[in-house]
Amino acid sequence: MCGITGRINFDGRIMRPADVREAVRILKHRGPDAQNLLFFDTNAGTKGQVFDLNSEREDAGDLFFGHTRLSIIDLRGGGQPMTDITGKITVVFNGEIYNYIELRRELSKIGHEFRTLSDTEVILNAYREYGFDCLKHFNGMFAFAIYDSVKQLLFCARDRVGIKPFYYYRDAGKFIFASEIKSILSHPDIDREPDYAGVADYLTFLYTTQGKTFFKKIKSLSPGYTLTLGKGGMTLNRYWNPDLEPDYAMTEDYAVERLRFLVEDAVRLQIRSDVQVGANLSGGLDSSAIVGMASKYYDQPLFTFTGRFNEGSHYDESRYALAVASMVNARSHLITPTAKDLVDNIAAIAWHMDHPVVTPGLFSQFMVARTAGSMLKVVLAGQGGDEIFFGYPRYLRSIIETKLLNQKSEPFLDNYHYPGLMAYYIKNYRIPGLAGWCFKRRRSNFDRRYIMTSAPLYGLGKYFTGRLAEQLKLYSPFDEEIERFGKIETSSLINKMSWYDINNYLEALLHVEDRTSMAWSLESRVPLLDHRIVEFSFKIPAHIKLRNLKPKYIMKRAIEHVLPEIVKQRTDKKGFPTPIDIWFNRELADFANSFATPEIMSRRNFCNSAVLNRYFASKKRFLTPALRREALLWSIVNMELWFRSFVDDRSPERFSPLEIPAGVSGI
Repeated sequence: MCGITGRINFDGRIMRPADVREAVRILKHRGPDAQNLLFFDTNAGTKGQVFDLNSEREDAGDLFFGHTRLSIIDLRGGGQPMTDITGKITVVFNGEIYNYIELRRELSKIGHEFRTLSDTEVILNAYREYGFDCLKHFNGMFAFAIYDSVKQLLFCARDRVGIKPFYYYRDAGKFIFASEIKSILSHPDIDREPDYAGVADYLTFLYTTQGKTFFKKIKSLSPGYTLTLGKGGMTLNRYWNPDLEPDYAMTEDYAVERLRFLVEDAVRLQIRSDVQVGANLSGGLDSSAIVGMASKYYDQPLFTFTGRFNEGSHYDESRYALAVASMVNARSHLITPTAKDLVDNIAAIAWHMDHPVVTPGLFSQFMVARTAGSMLKVVLAGQGGDEIFFGYPRYLRSIIETKLLNQKSEPFLDNYHYPGLMAYYIKNYRIPGLAGWCFKRRRSNFDRRYIMTSAPLYGLGKYFTGRLAEQLKLYSPFDEEIERFGKIETSSLINKMSWYDINNYLEALLHVEDRTSMAWSLESRVPLLDHRIVEFSFKIPAHIKLRNLKPKYIMKRAIEHVLPEIVKQRTDKKGFPTPIDIWFNRELADFANSFATPEIMSRRNFCNSAVLNRYFASKKRFLTPALRREALLWSIVNMELWFRSFVDDRSPERFSPLEIPAGVSGI
């Protein structure tokens, strides 16, 4: 796991180490073991040698690659940037190719030579053999850039579901890429203009969409895409489009057997490492399954890391996690973050995130990763299971609502009588006045209803002023996403929801997974997002995946043999809740509200402070019973921290997470 960055000047302007050192140094938390540079002179067709960031050498060129290394595979021989044996192709790579041993064997048979035991060199030789189609051969999480000096081409790619990040900036004179936005911002000659369309996305969905960031000219390469930069300009291309149509001939027994094999094989591949491997363990189904299966293949005790809070049983799932750890003889570690920890770390978290994302759960992950990172370099995590096996209540709720409204839904619901579905719905979702609620939405289409459930802060437009209000006159995040959702081609409503969330909400969660772990130089691997599992999940018909209206039914059947009884019998889904609502109403009330003062709102000129102040004072619930004022307040706190960290102060000293907490007023 690493940090990557690079720059090419289209006008041939020469760069030297002093010009780019900060872009590499700022990524050191992603790769503390080594930080290296490599310069190319693209016009002369020459390049220098790789050298250390602190070297006194003064190599120069119009293209440079930078790399920070967290050594996990081939500890001695896997340094980067790495050039192939011909000297013509160079790569900087962040991630892991889990099937690198098998690929290396195949490539060796057809004549490719290897000088290292690393997965990085496998990428180079796979590119030499297959060209752009090399991506079809990789099983892994990755973001990389390859410079092909023969074709004078820059070829960049991001893994299929977006586990590893890749950001880029392009204007008439240059192209810059990096693992994190702050590395791009370290270049003095870039445009930092905020993108209020990205801000509007965040204040609707709690994440940005379609490659937007909070900066107008800095984009995120979308999952499953390549970026090619050459004499013909820049081209973006989607290389992964799984078939979303279910195989209705599939039997349940086959689905269970095949899924069990795929999950076990993904875990087997992902415990490959030349360093100790551990696991994040919440006590939920997904992380428990990963730990249970990893213990079958890992020949030493796993270290497990579990977060909990002292604010009551709703915020503490440790009894489930400890049962799993005990069953596999793992060495369990419990982490109990406090409100003070949030105050002490919130500015550093904002710095690592680069832009505000999703919910307060990222604080919990940050604190768990801090402990894990002090002991290990690699952990396994259970991310992804809810999106591909329908663990969120909104999936089942949405298709039942559609059936109750006499609209086209999943075919298997035809086997359920209307009164039975109504009773099930009332029991599980407890919506008062269900008949009236359904009647009001009878004429609304499924796409609109589903996107509304995916937009927790939808409807906040009345609070916005200034640049943000102007943006919302031109751009509606909600309407834009309804249109995108409607273009997903599949006859299965449940698969449509899953594919949408994989490309949106899951990407935001993976952003958090990457940043909270890499903040502590920790690699987080997510076996359930092996692309083979994702592709197979779409082929399983809904009547099997949701047998007897049970979320994650097929997943439970496939992995129940590695779970203790207490986890198998769980019916509550919590998702590592964080007591931010309690803290913001109690010991952190003044702290949180200090970020939403009329003076701050006026200075930022994007929120109507008078309306917001009345809203906060009312403490009323907004839209849904599960969403209190704290969700909006959390968003505004993080928005303000983002402005202070990335817009207000541009000094180089600002780019250090250890210095920010003391330097941000109000903390």
